[in-house]
Amino acid sequence: MTLDESLQLIEDGVRRLKIEYDIFFSGVATRPPYDLRNRVDSLLKRVSEEKKMSLAQRYRYNTLMARYSSYRDLWRRVSQDKELGITTQSRRESTRARVGAGSTRAAEATGPYAGQDVSETAQLSGSAAEVTAISEQSFKIQISDVLEDVSEVQKLFDFLAVTKSRLGDKKILSFESFCSLIKAKTDKLKEDKSCKSVTFNVSVEGDKLRFTAKAGGSS
Repeated sequence: MTLDESLQLIEDGVRRLKIEYDIFFSGVATRPPYDLRNRVDSLLKRVSEEKKMSLAQRYRYNTLMARYSSYRDLWRRVSQDKELGITTQSRRESTRARVGAGSTRAAEATGPYAGQDVSETAQLSGSAAEVTAISEQSFKIQISDVLEDVSEVQKLFDFLAVTKSRLGDKKILSFESFCSLIKAKTDKLKEDKSCKSVTFNVSVEGDKLRFTAKAGGSS
């Protein structure tokens, strides 16, 4: 089985798991889909040990892992509520009390997930909303190896995309092209400056966007 086939099986498995957990929490099924979940866990472990992932494959793996992790956390919380006999209404009331007036409103789900916080920021690490919350004016990361630091590159990309959109610039590279650009710049600076890493900085000065890269620690 090729790596791409394994990634597709993981994506299909996560999608199927969500459906089967929806059925279980709705009371139609009598037990959680443990067998399917074990197969997905096994596939994820096998792929995580793969040492020759392309940039696109690593990004796809990280995205699937983030999605699956958010689902697992949600399923755990709903399962605990179910075991404790906490009702849908009490979950809603608990969520409203936790969020409170004047706070950022959490997204409230319906059906088996009623009262649970299932907002995009809660589900996806490195989302645009999360990155925007870090700082509206600047964002800095240090990269040693783009293939190893994909999650950091994702945060930089998200911040850059959000900032460009806020400034009215709709011209945004695809993530894969952005990774290739960052990799080329990182490799060149590491070679030219004999450094171990490269610091990338995005900042806003007035209505202008500045995107810079400089050598990090010397090797």
